[in-house]
Amino acid sequence: MCADFNGDAWPDIFCSDDGRPNRVFINKQNGTFAEEAVSRGLAYNAMGAPAANMGVALADVDGDGLGDLFVTHLTEEFHSLYKQSPRGVFSDQIAPAGLQQQAWRGTGFGTVFADFNCDGAPDLAFANGLVRRLLPGHTPVAAGVDPWWGRYAQKAQLFANDGSGKFRDISPAQKSFSGTAMVGRSLAVGDIDNDGAPDLVLCPVGGPVRLLRNVAPARGHWLKLRLLLPQQGNRDAIGAEAIVSAGGKKHWAVLQPATSYLASNDPALHFGLGAAIAVDSIEVLWPDGTKETFGGGVADRLMLLTKK
Repeated sequence: MCADFNGDAWPDIFCSDDGRPNRVFINKQNGTFAEEAVSRGLAYNAMGAPAANMGVALADVDGDGLGDLFVTHLTEEFHSLYKQSPRGVFSDQIAPAGLQQQAWRGTGFGTVFADFNCDGAPDLAFANGLVRRLLPGHTPVAAGVDPWWGRYAQKAQLFANDGSGKFRDISPAQKSFSGTAMVGRSLAVGDIDNDGAPDLVLCPVGGPVRLLRNVAPARGHWLKLRLLLPQQGNRDAIGAEAIVSAGGKKHWAVLQPATSYLASNDPALHFGLGAAIAVDSIEVLWPDGTKETFGGGVADRLMLLTKK
């Protein structure tokens, strides 16, 4: 995935490498890149070893204004949550974040951060599915999954963020998403019905695609942003970053739909605002490095922002 990993407003490249150390190619701003994963803490997992790195998701999980990176691994490994602090330096904080406390273990692939209950903190979801039959699959197997592939089926998982970057496994209560097993691979997020709540599309091997509509009760307020470049035919401003100020808090996100695994997500940035009924201001860092500030207004709507 491409994003700014060192805070210089130039896009870098993170490579999730299966069975080998991850790589991070830092943009030197002259058409060349330098590989710096080890020095930036992104090469190895919390045990100091390479892992079967699969899907990736990026979000500010603890509200400090810095993007944090989640990477899925095999069933017999723990996943990695690389928290960023200070800027440009990461460390795998999977245990302090509570993500080692799981109702079950799985081989993770597609993964997304999204604020499903709009409380202002991005939650975490990921698809699971075995790649080899060293372990038995989960049961019950979802309807429509071919019996041969059912041996590799595992249940997807969902974790709620408490707002400080600590997560709680709520998968057992999510029967539609996590109640039955499939050979999960791709997972994409987007507000399918434009009600302000992120929905999920889960794609497996050997079974039907599943569309999971978000029906979380007592959701907070929200804002969606489409960032457009009129000089380029109103293309989505891929790589732009946005900071939404509302209710005394700042919410950061980067416009990069090409995350997860074999997926592309809704290019509209979604921000959960909790109890805030209005937005104070929006600051956009455009892909060319220029900054622009926009006025806010009422929450619970989609705003189209174009670069001047």
